[in-house]
Amino acid sequence: MVLIHEERAFTRDAIVANAAKYGFANPLTVELFLWDLEIAAQLQRSSNQTILKGGAAAQLFLPVEKQRGSVDIDLTANLNADSLDTLIKETESRLGRTRFESYMPKKPKAGLNARTYFAYTDSATQPEPLRVKLDFMLQDLRLPTEETYNVQTFAAKTSEIRCYTPEVLVGDKVLTLAKGSIGLKDLADYPKQIYDLSMLMDSPKFSEFGDVIEAVEAITPVEAKIAGRKIDPQTALDDVITFIDRAFATIDTSKADRDMKLRLEGFEQFFVPASQRASLQEWSSRSLRIRLLACLAQSAMKGSLVPKECESLLKKAMDFASKLQAVRGSEVEPLRSELLSFQRERLTYFKELHGKPLDRVFWQVVTPDNIGSIMHLI
Repeated sequence: MVLIHEERAFTRDAIVANAAKYGFANPLTVELFLWDLEIAAQLQRSSNQTILKGGAAAQLFLPVEKQRGSVDIDLTANLNADSLDTLIKETESRLGRTRFESYMPKKPKAGLNARTYFAYTDSATQPEPLRVKLDFMLQDLRLPTEETYNVQTFAAKTSEIRCYTPEVLVGDKVLTLAKGSIGLKDLADYPKQIYDLSMLMDSPKFSEFGDVIEAVEAITPVEAKIAGRKIDPQTALDDVITFIDRAFATIDTSKADRDMKLRLEGFEQFFVPASQRASLQEWSSRSLRIRLLACLAQSAMKGSLVPKECESLLKKAMDFASKLQAVRGSEVEPLRSELLSFQRERLTYFKELHGKPLDRVFWQVVTPDNIGSIMHLI
């Protein structure tokens, strides 16, 4: 087996040590992510036409203490199906003990530019073979990319891996929340997207809002074809906003969906380091911040804002939320009441917001139209 990353990282001792060091309850989380990185690097060594996206890519732009586990690999490949199969066989030959299998759905769609493979290899942490799913979008998205190198992750220091930029990843990931149209089918996958989006938006590398919009506009028709739907980017973002309002904004209220709360708990136990586990109020705030991003992107698409204005408004909102966390004592209650006065739509859980932290209330009421007015409160 010819590995690209340091061989010692694949030993049981190293995997267990890293799980303990970075706060993961299960060493398998570390081992799976390590193989995500290795397989992505191996594919790119064979072809410069593959680009890493999805959760594995997102972690390469985060500080190590905020990185989460990932069990699958999402990539784009500017290749046809035959060329991709040749690439897979070459990678399999070089890796040796790793075996790749093509997955064929029971009812394949003709002309669909997507392929799935499963990679199997010996595990250092469990008796069963390790399985990694590889999802390929056979498309040249022509979106900005970045070469990452020597990134310290909780599994290993990385080799050179080509990824989409944080802004493109945000645009791609926000569309996964378009439940009912081009979003993810499995409820268990949604907490991962909320987590990644929230962490990427906090990253200093996240800045070019225009690239978020470009990614949404480029990826929506591709995902729509895969889903067999006809949908435009603005409508897809409508679905994102609706999903957040129904499933995640309510997660810290009496209207919370019990299944989603269980999914959140399961996600945090396996994928998230102990230091990053959050309250339900924080999860609600994270999702509402993503809702604002989706609303800003819609405003830019409609022409009522330009991308630089979106960028500025989002930064102001995030800075204001940080200031609210510092408000104490007798100032809290009147400020909360002023914030709640900006809530225009009727909420079934409105009364519960009177007991919420100021920043949680802020993310509930803020919109692209009222940010300026809210800024004047403090």
